Amino acid sequence: MDGDHDKITAVVNLLTNEFTSSPQANRRKVVLVLVFVFISLIVLVDWIMDFVVLV
Repeated sequence: MDGDHDKITAVVNLLTNEFTSSPQANRRKVVLVLVFVFISLIVLVDWIMDFVVLV
């Protein structure tokens, strides 16, 4: 789990830096949705892992 935070940060940075600067508006919108979904999945998995540990 130690390196997971760095990997997640790298993916989010890649998505935001490479694609949000695109001159194509549709690509920027898609990337914003992908970042939102990616972060939501991370939070969900973290919540599930905490729940499993409690049970």
